[in-house]
Amino acid sequence: MKYFAIHPRTGLITTLEVLDFELKNKYTLGVIARDHGSPARSSSSSIVIHVGDENDGRPIFLSQNLTIKVVENIKTGSIIGRVEASDWDSGENGRVSYSIIGGNVFDVFAVNVSSGDIYCIREVDYEEASSHSLAVKAVDNSPYNPKSSTIGVVVEVVDTNDNPPVFEKDPVLLSRKENLPMGYTVYTFTATDRDSGVNGTVNYRIESQNPNKGYFVIDPLSGELKVAIMLDYEEVKQVSLVIQAEDQCHMGCRHKSTITAWLSVIDVNDNTPVFKGNSSYSVFENEIVGPQGFPVTHIIATDADSNVDESGNGVLAFSIIDGNEEGHFAIDRSSGECTLKTFLWFCSVLLFMSFGFVFYLLK
Repeated sequence: MKYFAIHPRTGLITTLEVLDFELKNKYTLGVIARDHGSPARSSSSSIVIHVGDENDGRPIFLSQNLTIKVVENIKTGSIIGRVEASDWDSGENGRVSYSIIGGNVFDVFAVNVSSGDIYCIREVDYEEASSHSLAVKAVDNSPYNPKSSTIGVVVEVVDTNDNPPVFEKDPVLLSRKENLPMGYTVYTFTATDRDSGVNGTVNYRIESQNPNKGYFVIDPLSGELKVAIMLDYEEVKQVSLVIQAEDQCHMGCRHKSTITAWLSVIDVNDNTPVFKGNSSYSVFENEIVGPQGFPVTHIIATDADSNVDESGNGVLAFSIIDGNEEGHFAIDRSSGECTLKTFLWFCSVLLFMSFGFVFYLLK
């Protein structure tokens, strides 16, 4: 291919093709000058043509996108990857500089201006962002007409198990009525783990409960605390539990946390009063009955229920419901003291019944 021509009379050298510095930057031409005498004489010379570089090329990346994976908590300053662009121009026109011009929302990464090495400038935290998008620009250093290209970089953060499960509150204070059926859900414990996958999957278990009688079980997946043995207030007033939440990272890297739960058993009126002592008493006829009556006996009864919060479940009130049609006897509603209110004659009455008690009249 002929790149140059010379005018036969003027000696002006001109180009026949567009010269490309990147293909060839130097040409050596042999030129001869000949006169028209007889005999003709001539001489020759070598001419060197140097092609000057023009900034006609831009930096070119090997691809338009790059994906880099990095494990969270990597040491600050660590190089995680590199972008590289080539420019065929020479000198400053072909020297490339790099910079991040977009993305990098959390300002986690920077790029070396000369080498294109991407490195972290602060902690990489998966829980802050599982991926980062960067726009990296490569620009040549032409002082007059700089040209540039851009590549998209995605940094995918690999999660590590660096967070323990966290419960919503600690301690947990509960109150539930006695006699709840087995399987009844008393409470649902919830713990969250900011990690991902198995690192953030939480399982629950009861670490201990006091009294240690197995009153409760917990669903390991849902955290539902269920009744395993029916609670009886007269047997247990309060149960304390230590609940554990543990992530499911492979053995050796698991994290767990515990909380304390206190469950107070609320009494319900599930017991009837029980009479104590004798069921028959004797009284003489013609006993002198004063204004307050003549004391015969104290009726004693107990109730296993309680009077917590003034429920009245264990508070007894006494009354005569049968066998006292003529009103000879009275009973104190609170104390259970039974008194004779009128004179009794042996010939007129033999016995009275009240609460199943029998009063014998003696002569």
